[in-house]
Amino acid sequence: MQHVRRCRLTFLLILLASPFLAGCSGKGKPKIYPVAGRVMHGEQPVAGARVTFHSLPGHAAPNIDRYPTGRTDKDGYFRLTTNEEGDGAPAGNYKVLVVWPLVPGRSDGSGEGEEGDKLEGRYASPESSSIEAEVKPSANTLSPFVVQ
Repeated sequence: MQHVRRCRLTFLLILLASPFLAGCSGKGKPKIYPVAGRVMHGEQPVAGARVTFHSLPGHAAPNIDRYPTGRTDKDGYFRLTTNEEGDGAPAGNYKVLVVWPLVPGRSDGSGEGEEGDKLEGRYASPESSSIEAEVKPSANTLSPFVVQ
């Protein structure tokens, strides 16, 4: 009899806990798709720039911890990160922000210690940037963004 009671109690606890466990499973997080691109200044690659994707109004990606962001390498190429290094971004339409520091930050890519912007803020906010991009529900290799 005690064994039956213990089994019922265990079953009841599992039943009560299941909605909370389902909430921890990542359910409700948007699917992330790989996104790669390049930033150019005329014919020259932009090295060390921070590229950030902001959802356009009406296209907000729910339940993401931060904006999809990447850092350009010496040849101007970047890969976006939303949750894990290089994972990409949720599908949707975005305003693309680009900040090209006058003084590079730490070499770990955190951006700490960066100063200034060679682009004088023209692409630093959703209001000032004229660059838009669409992330499709597949792997994305974007056309180069040309900044002035």
